[in-house]
Formats: sequence, C-alpha cells, structure tokens
Amino acid sequence: MNISKQLKSYRKKFNLSQEDLADIIHVSRPTISNWENGKSYPDLQSLLLISDYFKISLDELVKGDVVNMKNELQNKKMDKSTYKMLGFLFLTFLTTPLVKYIGWYFLIPFGIFWAISMWYAHKVEKLKKANNLKTFQEILAYMENREIPHIDESKRKKKAFSESIICILVSSVISLILALILVIIF
Repeated sequence: MNISKQLKSYRKKFNLSQEDLADIIHVSRPTISNWENGKSYPDLQSLLLISDYFKISLDELVKGDVVNMKNELQNKKMDKSTYKMLGFLFLTFLTTPLVKYIGWYFLIPFGIFWAISMWYAHKVEKLKKANNLKTFQEILAYMENREIPHIDESKRKKKAFSESIICILVSSVISLILALILVIIF
C-alpha cells in the first residue's frame, strides 16, 4: 500500500526515528515499523494524528490507497458471490438423484437451488459490469489489482460475445453430463 511509502518519506523528511513518531502518535515503535513495511494499516485516529503532525491532508497521506481498498472490497464481494453460486449449483446437481425417489417433484428443490445459483451469477455479472469488466483478461487483471489492458472496442465486443457463447456451451455440456451421470448412478 502507498501509506507505507508516504509514512516513511514524511518521517525521514522531518528527521524522526520510528521511536519518535511512535511517541508523537501514542503507538509502539514496532507498530510504526509494521505500517512502514506494509504489514498492517494505521487506524483512522492514527492517520489523523499523523496528517496533523506532518501538516498534510489525510487525502494526501493515503493517496492511492483508497482505490486499492475499493478494489479489495470488490474482489471480496466477487469471490463470495462466485463461491455461493458454485455451491448452489453443486446442490442443484445433488438433487438430480431425487428423481428416483420422488419422481419429477425433484424439480422443486432443483429449481430452487438453480434459481439461487443464477441469482449469485447475476450478482457477479453486476459487479463485472459496475467495474466495466468485459473479458476474462480484464477480469483477471482486475482480480490481481493489475492495470486493465486496453482493447479495441469492436474487438472487445466480438471477444465478449464469443466468450459468452463458449461459457454457455461448456457449462451446458458439463451440466448435462453431470445430470446424466447422477441419474444413471441413482
């Protein structure tokens, strides 16, 4: 994070040791060291004390970190929704053997689990759209906090369409195979 570099440069600019800065903002020296090495992040109170002491705005002190924090939060939301989607999709396939015991009524839990997994898939798509992520390359770059590569808009649309078709076909084939295997087994 950027705060570690900022903190270290301002501390050196003011000719302060880690111990001196720790005394000023009422924390321990190892805490300052952890902040400067990026192992932990200062709390809001400490950030305010630091910015006040160095006579800089809080915005200037945490420059760049806010964007990284937002990306991290979005990544966590996308990961959670993806795992939930996959979990409910797995439950959907586990209901297939119920056809042997309750007949076509198995479609009730099957449909419920499928609908929930599609709802989470929709949440993932909304997150992708909110962050303007249209291709797998862009998604991977976003998830790894790298710069999103620039792709020509016409190529992007063709690529996004072809990737969507391929994803739908592959997931449909896998779903069909899994469903058939489960029906045959049970």
